[in-house]
Amino acid sequence: MEQLIRLVPGVASAGGRLGILLIVASGGGAVPGAAHAQNAIPVVTVSLPSVVNEGDSISGVIASFTDADATDTHTATISWGDGIVDAGVINEASGNGNVSAAHVYSFSGSFTVTITVSDIQTGTSQEIGTLDVLNVEPTIVIPTGQVATIGVPYNLPPILFNDPGTSDTHVGEINWTGDGVTWVPGAITESPFGPPGSTAGLDGTLSGSNTFTELGFTSVGIRITDSDGSISQIAFSVNVVPPDSDGDGIDDATESAIGTDPNDADTDDDGLLDGSEDLNADGLLDAGETDPLDPDTDDDLLCDDTRADNDGDGIDPVDLCFGSEVVAGTDPQDNDSDLDTFTDGAEVASGSDPNSSSSTPLNGCADGIDNDGDGFIDLADPGCDDSGDASEHTHLLQCDDGRDNDLDGLIDAADPECASPWSPSEELTNFPNMSCGLGPELAAVIPLLGWLAARRRAGRARKA
Repeated sequence: MEQLIRLVPGVASAGGRLGILLIVASGGGAVPGAAHAQNAIPVVTVSLPSVVNEGDSISGVIASFTDADATDTHTATISWGDGIVDAGVINEASGNGNVSAAHVYSFSGSFTVTITVSDIQTGTSQEIGTLDVLNVEPTIVIPTGQVATIGVPYNLPPILFNDPGTSDTHVGEINWTGDGVTWVPGAITESPFGPPGSTAGLDGTLSGSNTFTELGFTSVGIRITDSDGSISQIAFSVNVVPPDSDGDGIDDATESAIGTDPNDADTDDDGLLDGSEDLNADGLLDAGETDPLDPDTDDDLLCDDTRADNDGDGIDPVDLCFGSEVVAGTDPQDNDSDLDTFTDGAEVASGSDPNSSSSTPLNGCADGIDNDGDGFIDLADPGCDDSGDASEHTHLLQCDDGRDNDLDGLIDAADPECASPWSPSEELTNFPNMSCGLGPELAAVIPLLGWLAARRRAGRARKA
Protein backbone atom coordinates (compact mmCIF):
# COMPACT_ATOMS: atom_id res chain seq x y z
CA MET A 1 0.00 0.00 0.00
CA GLU A 2 1.19 3.44 -0.82
CA GLN A 3 1.94 5.66 2.25
CA LEU A 4 2.23 9.39 2.65
CA ILE A 5 4.71 10.39 5.33
CA ARG A 6 4.91 13.95 6.65
CA LEU A 7 7.59 15.18 9.01
CA VAL A 8 6.30 17.57 11.67
CA PRO A 9 9.17 19.19 13.66
CA GLY A 10 8.76 20.73 17.12
CA VAL A 11 5.88 18.59 18.37
CA ALA A 12 6.01 17.71 22.04
CA SER A 13 6.25 14.05 22.93
CA ALA A 14 4.66 12.38 25.97
CA GLY A 15 7.84 13.12 27.95
CA GLY A 16 7.51 16.81 27.23
CA ARG A 17 10.62 16.89 24.99
CA LEU A 18 10.78 18.52 21.54
CA GLY A 19 11.43 16.12 18.70
CA ILE A 20 10.26 14.93 15.23
CA LEU A 21 6.91 13.19 14.84
CA LEU A 22 6.19 10.88 11.91
CA ILE A 23 2.56 11.01 10.76
CA VAL A 24 1.40 8.09 8.65
CA ALA A 25 -1.31 9.01 6.11
CA SER A 26 -2.79 5.57 5.78
CA GLY A 27 -2.37 2.16 7.39
CA GLY A 28 0.64 1.17 9.47
CA GLY A 29 2.43 2.87 12.36
CA ALA A 30 5.22 5.25 12.78
CA VAL A 31 8.31 4.75 10.77
CA PRO A 32 10.94 2.84 12.76
CA GLY A 33 13.97 4.85 13.90
CA ALA A 34 12.11 8.11 14.48
CA ALA A 35 14.55 10.70 16.06
CA HIS A 36 14.23 12.43 19.54
CA ALA A 37 16.36 15.41 20.87
CA GLN A 38 19.18 14.80 23.55
CA ASN A 39 18.80 16.08 27.21
CA ALA A 40 20.61 19.41 27.71
CA ILE A 41 23.10 19.36 30.63
CA PRO A 42 23.59 22.38 32.95
CA VAL A 43 26.40 24.83 32.30
CA VAL A 44 28.16 25.78 35.59
CA THR A 45 30.20 28.92 36.38
CA VAL A 46 32.27 29.01 39.59
CA SER A 47 32.48 32.25 41.63
CA LEU A 48 34.72 31.41 44.60
CA PRO A 49 37.00 33.97 46.30
CA SER A 50 40.63 33.53 45.39
CA VAL A 51 42.10 34.08 48.89
CA VAL A 52 40.70 33.63 52.41
CA ASN A 53 42.14 33.26 55.92
CA GLU A 54 41.90 30.07 57.89
CA GLY A 55 38.97 30.45 60.25
CA ASP A 56 37.09 32.77 57.88
CA SER A 57 33.65 31.71 56.67
CA ILE A 58 33.12 31.32 52.94
CA SER A 59 29.39 31.79 52.58
CA GLY A 60 26.79 32.78 50.00
CA VAL A 61 26.68 32.12 46.25
CA ILE A 62 29.71 30.17 45.02
CA ALA A 63 28.45 29.15 41.55
CA SER A 64 25.71 29.78 38.96
CA PHE A 65 24.28 27.59 36.19
CA THR A 66 22.03 27.62 33.14
CA ASP A 67 20.03 24.76 31.60
CA ALA A 68 18.38 24.81 28.17
CA ASP A 69 15.60 22.60 29.54
CA ALA A 70 13.61 25.25 31.35
CA THR A 71 11.54 22.75 33.34
CA ASP A 72 14.46 20.82 34.81
CA THR A 73 15.18 21.00 38.54
CA HIS A 74 18.69 20.60 39.96
CA THR A 75 20.86 19.50 42.87
CA ALA A 76 24.46 20.40 43.73
CA THR A 77 27.38 19.12 45.80
CA ILE A 78 30.61 20.88 46.77
CA SER A 79 33.88 19.09 47.48
CA TRP A 80 35.98 21.67 49.32
CA GLY A 81 39.32 19.96 48.82
CA ASP A 82 39.98 19.40 52.54
CA GLY A 83 38.01 16.15 52.78
CA ILE A 84 34.63 17.80 53.39
CA VAL A 85 31.75 17.38 50.89
CA ASP A 86 28.58 19.41 51.40
CA ALA A 87 25.27 19.69 49.62
CA GLY A 88 24.69 23.06 48.02
CA VAL A 89 21.55 25.15 48.32
CA ILE A 90 19.86 25.68 44.93
CA ASN A 91 17.91 28.79 43.96
CA GLU A 92 16.54 28.50 40.38
CA ALA A 93 13.83 29.54 37.94
CA SER A 94 13.22 28.75 34.21
CA GLY A 95 16.51 26.94 33.74
CA ASN A 96 18.71 29.50 35.50
CA GLY A 97 19.98 29.20 39.09
CA ASN A 98 22.79 29.52 41.59
CA VAL A 99 24.46 27.43 44.25
CA SER A 100 25.04 28.68 47.81
CA ALA A 101 27.10 27.07 50.61
CA ALA A 102 29.20 27.87 53.69
CA HIS A 103 32.55 26.47 54.80
CA VAL A 104 35.42 27.25 57.19
CA TYR A 105 38.90 25.93 56.49
CA SER A 106 40.68 24.66 59.59
CA PHE A 107 44.20 24.91 58.17
CA SER A 108 46.07 26.84 55.51
CA GLY A 109 47.02 25.75 51.98
CA SER A 110 45.89 25.79 48.35
CA PHE A 111 42.63 23.95 47.68
CA THR A 112 40.79 22.76 44.58
CA VAL A 113 37.02 23.03 44.98
CA THR A 114 34.78 20.86 42.77
CA ILE A 115 31.17 21.94 42.24
CA THR A 116 28.78 19.41 40.67
CA VAL A 117 25.30 20.34 39.40
CA SER A 118 22.85 17.61 38.28
CA ASP A 119 19.43 17.94 36.61
CA ILE A 120 16.40 15.77 37.14
CA GLN A 121 17.27 13.66 34.07
CA THR A 122 20.69 12.86 35.58
CA GLY A 123 22.44 15.28 33.34
CA THR A 124 25.56 16.30 35.28
CA SER A 125 28.13 19.07 34.96
CA GLN A 126 31.26 19.67 37.05
CA GLU A 127 33.43 22.76 37.35
CA ILE A 128 36.43 23.41 39.57
CA GLY A 129 37.75 26.48 41.31
CA THR A 130 40.93 27.08 43.31
CA LEU A 131 41.56 29.22 46.34
CA ASP A 132 44.40 29.90 48.75
CA VAL A 133 43.80 29.72 52.51
CA LEU A 134 46.29 31.83 54.44
CA ASN A 135 47.67 30.96 57.88
CA VAL A 136 46.83 33.34 60.74
CA GLU A 137 49.09 33.63 63.80
CA PRO A 138 47.65 32.99 67.27
CA THR A 139 46.53 35.83 69.53
CA ILE A 140 47.56 35.85 73.20
CA VAL A 141 45.69 37.37 76.15
CA ILE A 142 48.09 39.46 78.26
CA PRO A 143 47.77 38.81 82.03
CA THR A 144 47.74 41.78 84.44
CA GLY A 145 48.31 42.41 88.15
CA GLN A 146 50.80 39.58 88.60
CA VAL A 147 52.59 39.35 91.98
CA ALA A 148 55.16 36.77 93.06
CA THR A 149 56.89 36.21 96.38
CA ILE A 150 60.66 36.12 96.28
CA GLY A 151 62.04 32.63 96.86
CA VAL A 152 58.60 31.02 96.49
CA PRO A 153 57.55 29.14 93.32
CA TYR A 154 55.36 31.36 91.15
CA ASN A 155 52.82 29.55 89.02
CA LEU A 156 52.05 31.34 85.78
CA PRO A 157 48.30 31.88 85.45
CA PRO A 158 47.03 29.92 82.42
CA ILE A 159 48.00 32.12 79.46
CA LEU A 160 45.07 32.06 77.05
CA PHE A 161 45.62 32.00 73.28
CA ASN A 162 43.39 31.55 70.24
CA ASP A 163 44.22 30.35 66.72
CA PRO A 164 41.73 30.67 63.83
CA GLY A 165 43.24 27.48 62.39
CA THR A 166 41.51 24.88 64.52
CA SER A 167 43.66 22.04 63.13
CA ASP A 168 46.91 23.79 64.11
CA THR A 169 49.06 22.55 66.97
CA HIS A 170 51.29 24.80 69.05
CA VAL A 171 54.54 25.10 70.99
CA GLY A 172 54.77 27.48 73.95
CA GLU A 173 57.88 29.10 75.44
CA ILE A 174 58.53 31.41 78.39
CA ASN A 175 61.30 33.95 78.96
CA TRP A 176 61.51 34.35 82.76
CA THR A 177 64.60 36.57 82.83
CA GLY A 178 63.14 39.47 80.89
CA ASP A 179 66.11 39.51 78.48
CA GLY A 180 64.13 38.12 75.53
CA VAL A 181 66.96 35.67 74.87
CA THR A 182 66.61 32.69 77.18
CA TRP A 183 63.40 30.77 76.43
CA VAL A 184 62.23 27.64 78.21
CA PRO A 185 59.38 25.32 77.21
CA GLY A 186 55.96 25.80 78.75
CA ALA A 187 53.09 23.31 78.94
CA ILE A 188 50.43 23.67 76.22
CA THR A 189 46.86 22.51 76.71
CA GLU A 190 44.73 22.41 73.55
CA SER A 191 42.30 20.20 71.59
CA PRO A 192 42.72 20.75 67.82
CA PHE A 193 39.77 19.83 65.60
CA GLY A 194 38.59 19.96 62.00
CA PRO A 195 38.04 20.09 59.17
CA PRO A 196 35.72 21.81 59.02
CA GLY A 197 36.97 24.64 61.18
CA SER A 198 35.10 27.22 63.23
CA THR A 199 34.97 30.99 63.13
CA ALA A 200 35.49 30.85 66.94
CA GLY A 201 38.92 29.31 66.38
CA LEU A 202 40.88 27.06 68.69
CA ASP A 203 41.43 28.04 72.34
CA GLY A 204 44.44 26.86 74.29
CA THR A 205 46.52 27.69 77.38
CA LEU A 206 50.19 27.88 78.29
CA SER A 207 51.38 27.27 81.85
CA GLY A 208 54.71 27.22 83.67
CA SER A 209 56.44 27.91 86.99
CA ASN A 210 59.48 29.87 88.17
CA THR A 211 61.13 30.99 91.41
CA PHE A 212 62.29 34.60 91.35
CA THR A 213 65.43 35.60 93.27
CA GLU A 214 65.34 39.39 92.94
CA LEU A 215 62.80 41.89 94.28
CA GLY A 216 61.00 44.37 92.08
CA PHE A 217 59.23 44.35 88.74
CA THR A 218 60.46 41.94 86.11
CA SER A 219 59.33 41.34 82.56
CA VAL A 220 58.14 37.87 81.52
CA GLY A 221 57.92 36.94 77.84
CA ILE A 222 55.45 34.52 76.25
CA ARG A 223 55.93 33.03 72.77
CA ILE A 224 53.44 30.77 70.94
CA THR A 225 54.39 29.10 67.61
CA ASP A 226 51.79 27.30 65.48
CA SER A 227 52.38 24.26 63.26
CA ASP A 228 52.69 26.52 60.20
CA GLY A 229 55.57 28.40 61.80
CA SER A 230 53.75 31.61 62.66
CA ILE A 231 54.91 33.16 65.97
CA SER A 232 53.06 35.38 68.42
CA GLN A 233 54.92 37.02 71.31
CA ILE A 234 53.89 39.22 74.24
CA ALA A 235 55.41 40.39 77.53
CA PHE A 236 53.93 41.32 80.91
CA SER A 237 55.21 42.45 84.33
CA VAL A 238 55.45 40.50 87.55
CA ASN A 239 56.01 42.34 90.85
CA VAL A 240 58.34 40.26 93.00
CA VAL A 241 57.70 41.13 96.66
CA PRO A 242 59.01 40.03 100.09
CA PRO A 243 57.16 37.23 101.90
CA ASP A 244 53.76 38.11 103.43
CA SER A 245 52.93 35.01 105.46
CA ASP A 246 49.49 36.15 106.61
CA GLY A 247 48.48 37.80 103.34
CA ASP A 248 47.47 41.09 104.96
CA GLY A 249 49.30 43.28 102.46
CA ILE A 250 52.33 44.02 104.66
CA ASP A 251 55.45 41.88 104.24
CA ASP A 252 56.80 39.91 107.18
CA ALA A 253 59.93 42.04 107.69
CA THR A 254 57.94 45.26 107.77
CA GLU A 255 55.38 43.78 110.17
CA SER A 256 58.14 42.83 112.57
CA ALA A 257 59.51 46.37 112.31
CA ILE A 258 56.22 48.17 112.97
CA GLY A 259 55.03 45.73 115.64
CA THR A 260 52.19 43.90 113.89
CA ASP A 261 52.05 40.12 113.83
CA PRO A 262 53.40 38.70 110.53
CA ASN A 263 51.37 35.55 111.14
CA ASP A 264 48.09 37.31 111.99
CA ALA A 265 46.41 39.21 109.17
CA ASP A 266 44.35 41.21 111.70
CA THR A 267 46.67 41.84 114.62
CA ASP A 268 44.17 43.86 116.68
CA ASP A 269 41.15 41.68 115.78
CA ASP A 270 39.03 44.63 114.70
CA GLY A 271 37.87 43.04 111.46
CA LEU A 272 40.34 44.98 109.30
CA LEU A 273 43.48 43.56 107.71
CA ASP A 274 46.67 45.17 108.97
CA GLY A 275 47.49 46.32 105.44
CA SER A 276 44.13 48.06 105.10
CA GLU A 277 44.76 49.99 108.32
CA ASP A 278 48.38 51.06 107.86
CA LEU A 279 48.06 51.69 104.13
CA ASN A 280 51.68 52.63 103.51
CA ALA A 281 53.06 50.20 106.10
CA ASP A 282 55.20 52.85 107.78
CA GLY A 283 54.06 52.19 111.35
CA LEU A 284 52.63 55.72 111.65
CA LEU A 285 49.02 56.85 111.93
CA ASP A 286 48.62 58.87 108.75
CA ALA A 287 45.55 60.63 107.41
CA GLY A 288 42.91 58.15 106.32
CA GLU A 289 44.45 55.29 108.31
CA THR A 290 43.60 53.39 111.47
CA ASP A 291 45.97 51.75 113.94
CA PRO A 292 46.54 48.03 113.21
CA LEU A 293 47.60 47.62 116.85
CA ASP A 294 44.47 49.18 118.38
CA PRO A 295 40.93 48.02 117.57
CA ASP A 296 39.66 51.44 118.67
CA THR A 297 42.11 53.92 117.21
CA ASP A 298 40.52 57.03 118.72
CA ASP A 299 39.44 55.38 122.02
CA ASP A 300 35.79 56.33 121.69
CA LEU A 301 34.49 52.78 122.29
CA LEU A 302 33.54 52.42 118.63
CA CYS A 303 35.91 49.86 117.18
CA ASP A 304 37.48 50.65 113.83
CA ASP A 305 35.32 47.91 112.29
CA THR A 306 33.32 45.29 114.19
CA ARG A 307 31.19 43.99 111.34
CA ALA A 308 32.73 40.53 111.63
CA ASP A 309 32.46 38.38 114.77
CA ASN A 310 35.89 36.82 114.52
CA ASP A 311 35.80 35.09 117.89
CA GLY A 312 32.34 33.59 117.32
CA ASP A 313 30.73 34.80 120.53
CA GLY A 314 27.97 36.79 118.82
CA ILE A 315 29.13 40.15 120.18
CA ASP A 316 31.95 41.71 118.14
CA PRO A 317 35.52 40.78 117.26
CA VAL A 318 37.08 41.93 120.53
CA ASP A 319 34.08 42.44 122.83
CA LEU A 320 35.34 45.92 123.61
CA CYS A 321 33.10 48.26 121.66
CA PHE A 322 29.56 49.56 121.45
CA GLY A 323 29.73 49.39 117.68
CA SER A 324 31.75 50.08 114.58
CA GLU A 325 33.16 53.33 113.24
CA VAL A 326 32.43 51.96 109.76
CA VAL A 327 28.81 51.15 110.55
CA ALA A 328 28.28 54.42 112.45
CA GLY A 329 30.01 56.41 109.72
CA THR A 330 32.22 58.21 112.24
CA ASP A 331 35.85 59.28 111.96
CA PRO A 332 38.10 56.55 113.39
CA GLN A 333 40.76 59.18 114.19
CA ASP A 334 38.38 61.55 116.03
CA ASN A 335 36.59 60.40 119.17
CA ASP A 336 34.02 63.20 118.83
CA SER A 337 33.16 63.27 115.13
CA ASP A 338 30.39 65.86 115.43
CA LEU A 339 32.26 68.06 117.96
CA ASP A 340 29.33 68.17 120.40
CA THR A 341 31.58 67.27 123.40
CA PHE A 342 30.13 63.75 123.55
CA THR A 343 32.35 60.89 122.39
CA ASP A 344 31.08 58.82 119.48
CA GLY A 345 30.84 55.69 121.62
CA ALA A 346 28.84 57.50 124.28
CA GLU A 347 26.41 58.75 121.67
CA VAL A 348 25.94 55.32 120.09
CA ALA A 349 25.49 53.79 123.53
CA SER A 350 22.82 56.33 124.44
CA GLY A 351 21.04 56.26 121.08
CA SER A 352 22.01 59.73 119.81
CA ASP A 353 23.61 60.48 116.45
CA PRO A 354 27.44 60.71 116.66
CA ASN A 355 27.50 62.57 113.34
CA SER A 356 25.11 65.38 114.34
CA SER A 357 25.98 68.03 116.92
CA SER A 358 22.26 68.71 117.41
CA SER A 359 21.74 65.15 118.61
CA THR A 360 23.18 64.56 122.10
CA PRO A 361 22.66 62.03 124.90
CA LEU A 362 19.65 62.88 127.09
CA ASN A 363 20.67 64.91 130.12
CA GLY A 364 18.43 64.10 133.07
CA CYS A 365 19.78 67.09 134.98
CA ALA A 366 18.08 69.68 132.83
CA ASP A 367 14.58 68.29 132.66
CA GLY A 368 12.91 70.06 135.60
CA ILE A 369 12.66 66.80 137.56
CA ASP A 370 14.24 65.76 140.83
CA ASN A 371 15.68 62.61 139.25
CA ASP A 372 17.43 61.28 142.36
CA GLY A 373 14.75 62.30 144.89
CA ASP A 374 17.05 64.38 147.08
CA GLY A 375 14.87 67.53 146.96
CA PHE A 376 16.97 69.40 144.44
CA ILE A 377 16.13 69.97 140.79
CA ASP A 378 18.36 70.46 137.75
CA LEU A 379 21.23 72.88 138.24
CA ALA A 380 20.37 73.25 141.92
CA ASP A 381 21.16 69.54 142.08
CA PRO A 382 24.55 69.20 140.37
CA GLY A 383 24.50 65.49 141.15
CA CYS A 384 20.94 64.89 140.02
CA ASP A 385 21.42 61.14 139.69
CA ASP A 386 22.80 60.49 143.19
CA SER A 387 20.49 61.02 146.18
CA GLY A 388 23.35 60.34 148.60
CA ASP A 389 25.33 63.48 147.80
CA ALA A 390 23.63 66.87 148.35
CA SER A 391 26.60 68.79 146.92
CA GLU A 392 26.54 66.53 143.88
CA HIS A 393 28.74 66.38 140.95
CA THR A 394 28.39 63.13 139.07
CA HIS A 395 30.35 60.50 140.95
CA LEU A 396 30.97 58.28 138.00
CA LEU A 397 32.62 61.11 136.13
CA GLN A 398 34.32 63.04 138.93
CA CYS A 399 35.46 59.83 140.60
CA ASP A 400 34.87 60.79 144.24
CA ASP A 401 32.92 57.66 145.10
CA GLY A 402 35.77 55.65 146.62
CA ARG A 403 35.62 53.07 143.81
CA ASP A 404 38.07 52.02 141.14
CA ASN A 405 35.49 52.53 138.40
CA ASP A 406 37.73 51.72 135.46
CA LEU A 407 39.65 48.87 137.13
CA ASP A 408 43.03 50.46 136.49
CA GLY A 409 44.15 50.22 140.13
CA LEU A 410 43.64 53.94 140.90
CA ILE A 411 40.83 55.45 143.01
CA ASP A 412 39.21 58.87 143.08
CA ALA A 413 41.65 61.78 143.20
CA ALA A 414 44.52 59.53 142.24
CA ASP A 415 42.51 58.58 139.17
CA PRO A 416 40.84 61.77 137.88
CA GLU A 417 39.87 59.96 134.70
CA CYS A 418 38.15 57.15 136.51
CA ALA A 419 35.88 56.28 133.60
CA SER A 420 38.63 55.90 131.03
CA PRO A 421 41.64 53.61 131.46
CA TRP A 422 43.58 54.75 128.40
CA SER A 423 45.36 57.91 129.51
CA PRO A 424 48.00 57.66 132.27
CA SER A 425 47.89 61.42 132.74
CA GLU A 426 44.26 60.98 133.79
CA GLU A 427 42.24 63.91 132.67
CA LEU A 428 38.63 63.41 131.70
CA THR A 429 38.82 63.47 127.92
CA ASN A 430 36.62 60.65 126.81
CA PHE A 431 33.52 62.02 128.58
CA PRO A 432 32.78 65.73 129.16
CA ASN A 433 32.82 67.26 132.63
CA MET A 434 29.27 68.57 132.82
CA SER A 435 27.98 70.53 135.79
CA CYS A 436 25.25 67.98 136.19
CA GLY A 437 26.82 64.95 134.63
CA LEU A 438 25.32 63.06 131.77
CA GLY A 439 22.09 62.15 133.50
CA PRO A 440 20.91 58.74 134.59
CA GLU A 441 20.51 57.55 131.04
CA LEU A 442 24.19 57.88 130.09
CA ALA A 443 25.58 57.61 133.61
CA ALA A 444 24.18 54.09 133.77
CA VAL A 445 26.44 53.23 130.85
CA ILE A 446 29.67 54.26 132.57
CA PRO A 447 30.11 51.09 134.69
CA LEU A 448 29.86 49.12 131.47
CA LEU A 449 32.66 51.24 130.05
CA GLY A 450 34.88 50.19 132.91
CA TRP A 451 34.01 46.55 132.32
CA LEU A 452 34.77 46.89 128.64
CA ALA A 453 38.05 48.59 129.47
CA ALA A 454 39.05 45.69 131.68
CA ARG A 455 38.17 43.27 128.90
CA ARG A 456 40.32 45.29 126.53
CA ARG A 457 43.36 45.20 128.83
CA ALA A 458 42.91 41.51 129.40
CA GLY A 459 42.61 40.85 125.66
CA ARG A 460 45.74 42.86 124.95
CA ALA A 461 47.59 41.01 127.68
CA ARG A 462 46.61 37.69 126.11
CA LYS A 463 47.85 38.79 122.68
CA ALA A 464 51.11 40.04 124.21
